[in-house]
Amino acid sequence: MSKKVSVIIPTLNEEKHLPKLLKDLQKQKNKDFEVVIVDAYSDDKTCDKAHEFDDGMDIRVIESDKRHLAYQRNLGARHAKGEFLLFLDADMHIESAFIESLLHYIHKHRFILYLPIHIPHDAEYIDELLYKVMAVFTDASHMTAKPFAYGPGAVFQRYYFYHLGGYDEDVFVYEDHEIIQRARKQGVKAKLMPDNPVFFSFRRFQSEGRFRVLSKYTLATLHLLVHGKVDKEIFSYEMGGTAKYLLKHPQYFDIKKNAVKYFDKLLKMLEE
Repeated sequence: MSKKVSVIIPTLNEEKHLPKLLKDLQKQKNKDFEVVIVDAYSDDKTCDKAHEFDDGMDIRVIESDKRHLAYQRNLGARHAKGEFLLFLDADMHIESAFIESLLHYIHKHRFILYLPIHIPHDAEYIDELLYKVMAVFTDASHMTAKPFAYGPGAVFQRYYFYHLGGYDEDVFVYEDHEIIQRARKQGVKAKLMPDNPVFFSFRRFQSEGRFRVLSKYTLATLHLLVHGKVDKEIFSYEMGGTAKYLLKHPQYFDIKKNAVKYFDKLLKMLEE
């Protein structure tokens, strides 16, 4: 018997992070879901770690011949059997009532596209403030013709996902936003889920630098708005569990010491 939800997780060298997410899934109050892991021939023990959960969940590991996020998600969708597809990244976390709450939303609202809110699970104060600004921007964007996603973590009715053609595999970054905007062009509005969060990591911001990452995201946002998708490698952006930025340890951020510096940079940006 098919499950209601297929949880699709693309992986690449995620032996340290994937087990934490799988433990979250194992603890779900509602078990009406399957897990489809799409691994791009990881060099570590990602697949071995996944198979440790074979006895506790309906879980499958699919091998991908490409190390490409959109491709892996689409491949997972083709192997999925659930009525709804939930896409998660391997370093995310969810609460034990997430699936239960999601199914409640689906039963109550009857939408074919849902977006759970994203909350950083390893954020410092400045990160939490930044996240809140980004969340407000995302909420507001859904009143326009160019809506944005909170990030990876969208939920699609499976056959509608097929109808959309899945994630655009020519996209360099922001494939999550591109597919939401493509859906809106077809007249489909996403249902926001403000009280059913997925928790994501701010490690890229903390290790690579907040302003550097924000400058990349701003450039990608402008490119997306002008061209409809980011189909060019407009900056460096490493993926996978062994990306260089993931191997760095975030430094302590002293708000008092850096507040003036950040305000100066903001003023210079406004003056340019």
